[in-house]
Amino acid sequence: MMRCLVPLLCCVSGLQVVVERDAVAAVTRAGRLKQGSEVSRLLERLPVSTLNELRSYNALIAACGRVGLTEEALSLFESAGRAAAKGRIAAPDAFTYSSALSALANAPERWPRAVALFEDFGGENIFVSNALLKTLKAAGRPREALEVLERMPERDAVSYTTVLATRGVGAKTAASLVEKMKGEGVRPDKKVYAAAVAACRDDPDAALRLLEAIPPRLRSEHAASAAISVAPPETAISIFESLIDPSEVSYTAAITRVDWKTAVRLLDRAVKANRASEDVCRATLAACERGATSRSAKAAIAVFKHARLTYGLLDRATVNAGISALGAGGLVEAALALFDEFEKGNAISASDPDAVSYSAALAACAHPAVARERWRDGLGLLAEMVRNRIPIEPGAIGAALVACERGGASRQAAAVVRLAARRRVSVDASCYDAAILAQCNDTKDGWKRAISLLREMRRTSGLEPATRTYVAVLETLKLAGQRERADIVYAAARVRGKLSHAHPEGPNTIDLHYFSRAAAACALRAALREANPNSDLKIVVGRGLRSKNKPILREFVEETLRTEHGIEARVDPANPGRLVVSAARLRPHLLWRLSTSTPLIQHPALFLSAATRHDRGGGGGGEKNHHMPLDELLALESMMDP
Repeated sequence: MMRCLVPLLCCVSGLQVVVERDAVAAVTRAGRLKQGSEVSRLLERLPVSTLNELRSYNALIAACGRVGLTEEALSLFESAGRAAAKGRIAAPDAFTYSSALSALANAPERWPRAVALFEDFGGENIFVSNALLKTLKAAGRPREALEVLERMPERDAVSYTTVLATRGVGAKTAASLVEKMKGEGVRPDKKVYAAAVAACRDDPDAALRLLEAIPPRLRSEHAASAAISVAPPETAISIFESLIDPSEVSYTAAITRVDWKTAVRLLDRAVKANRASEDVCRATLAACERGATSRSAKAAIAVFKHARLTYGLLDRATVNAGISALGAGGLVEAALALFDEFEKGNAISASDPDAVSYSAALAACAHPAVARERWRDGLGLLAEMVRNRIPIEPGAIGAALVACERGGASRQAAAVVRLAARRRVSVDASCYDAAILAQCNDTKDGWKRAISLLREMRRTSGLEPATRTYVAVLETLKLAGQRERADIVYAAARVRGKLSHAHPEGPNTIDLHYFSRAAAACALRAALREANPNSDLKIVVGRGLRSKNKPILREFVEETLRTEHGIEARVDPANPGRLVVSAARLRPHLLWRLSTSTPLIQHPALFLSAATRHDRGGGGGGEKNHHMPLDELLALESMMDP
């Protein structure tokens, strides 16, 4: 009986191996064809736990990496480790680790996991090291990439090319790496030189010097294109014109460096030379977006029609560039119509709209010409992103906030910021600025939301409000008539070194040169509280040279002193850019101020000593690193609360 079972078991085992290899081969074939959905479907039907060969795991991990299925690749890597621990397969080898590391390049934010895998491998293998360098390149981690390169006992041209192509390497490092290659006997090839020239983004002159130093036989068009992409526009065109027969790569690089009219002419030249491609058309659409005029938008329509007729189904990035170009040029209806067509899948692209597509449509809704009518459509697009589980990018939040600001939707602007916080979207200070400025449209309750947003900005998002942020809050408070709270916000801005009316001549000279009206009103009140009553108060307001008709700020300051404080000021005869309040007029006002009771007078340690500590020693060019006791600062900020 046992004699019969042994051949049968061998036959079943052999059949299982054949089935396993056929299934793995199907997944590998789909991976090479970049068919991500097919790879996912085949993996669901494949019983991974029964795989009996390490090379099957290796092939599956590599296939997942090719189509961007990072999580599936890591899951297979862990399954291979468990199977090896049970003795079912051999231990993961260099190919296993390099395939897993290459898969992590599709998720650059997970580069620490890649470093951990590399350390787990332990051995010094050039393929594993190059795979880690690929992930660090995708993550834009030049320091870590250079450290890995230094640790490698053996380096090849691929190692150097990957490090040179990492964002942030810089011109000096690129030049030293090329020299190091030569010293180690590794011959730089065309790809190395092209990557080295591209790394000189921070120094266009160094890029040109490196381009000229490349041996003629190794001077590829990719290196010239890299130099074009970093050189000033005039130099870029000069390099482009020096090429005998520019390729589509060179056309694309040149178009990224010129204005939209020149870009359209270069595209026409590329079409006639049979060098046009979808990439060239996409670069031209981006140039039309930079033009941001109705004429550039009309040119973008012609470019998009040419691309659609010539190349059929377009890449998603090309459609996104078309939407952006139309929206930036003010053809908002056309931009939204193109987005709707894209969303419905009307034979424009084989892909679906992504976060960039929605952001481009949102930016169109925020165009100044239509924001008052279209801001609701913008918020509808944002809601659609949430419903469709499309990752919300900072660009979409910023565009929605601009639409709300221009459309007068103050309450909705605050809601958009809080949506970003809930979705953990990394927004910058400009988003909060736009949301706070939108509160100016609501003179009743907008100031409350502005104060709340200012506090959320620091405490929830960990952002330091900039000068423009404080100015936006002051404008909102001024429109709402919240004078005392405006004074408190201004005091906080002084403590943090964001606003200062101090002047080197001393406390009785204040500088309002570049202040907004709201900030100037607060500065005047602060200066009148702190002035020395025994000398004149001098107010620097400028001569109004940048004003269209007459000095606007000077007139505002004169009117504010007269109507709010009952003080008459005169123009300094020696300097028309200054107003002077005599000590005789100033002294009665200061005595009256000290006899009144306001929240600011009730907190003299906070308002007077803390704010003046900041201003002492000069104006905008003085010391910026000022510190205030934490309890005082918290008490000052609590006074802002509605």
